[in-house]
Amino acid sequence: MKKQVINLMIDKTQISQKSSIQKTPGVCGGNARIRDTRIPVWTLVSFREQGVSEEELLKNYPELNQEDLEAAWTYYANNKAEIAQIIEAEHSKSLYDSDFNLWVEETVKQLQAKNYEMIDWDNLIEEVADLSRSEKRALKSLLTRLLEHLLLIAYWDSERDYNLGHWAGEIQNFRNDILELLATSPSLKPYLIEVFDDCYQNARKFVIKKTRLAPKVFPTEAIATVEQALDEDWLPIGSHE
Repeated sequence: MKKQVINLMIDKTQISQKSSIQKTPGVCGGNARIRDTRIPVWTLVSFREQGVSEEELLKNYPELNQEDLEAAWTYYANNKAEIAQIIEAEHSKSLYDSDFNLWVEETVKQLQAKNYEMIDWDNLIEEVADLSRSEKRALKSLLTRLLEHLLLIAYWDSERDYNLGHWAGEIQNFRNDILELLATSPSLKPYLIEVFDDCYQNARKFVIKKTRLAPKVFPTEAIATVEQALDEDWLPIGSHE
């Protein structure tokens, strides 16, 4: 939805009518900008607080003039708390790219203090969404590796005696990791069932290349059900004979 732009003229006794602040209604007035240049007031204030002179600002922003800067400083003088919040929120966004761990710590502090205006919401939402994606990726990877080893035990006869202990140990580890993930996030169980066949096909492709056996050796249909694959007492030894 297009936001309505409201022209807020700055104190006419202090500056010319040619310079104005345009402000789009929003959280903490974060869209207050210099007339039609669209340059945010908070950006100029932030630079000034870092020691950048007005001369340097005018050089770097040739579309601005001295009256524009005076308009920005006047707006800041009347809205210090608002601008300070915006600057800190923008700092949090840049912190996300430069020091992720510190960004997490700062975000937790702001949430605990209920300083919601200071939260880097865009990146926080993305991180929360990625938690689910990460768990799904981990679950799919573990399931594929589990099925690979079940196929190796079932069909790589020439290597089974030598590698059985190692493969069985790996199978147990994968099962433990999957069950732990499901215990932490039970809602992933339907996803496990959903991707089971895809994981089996990926596992089958892998073991065909690894063993160099004929593709027909490995069934195109899964050699185990979901329950069997996760059953710590089940192994497919002799199931193909």
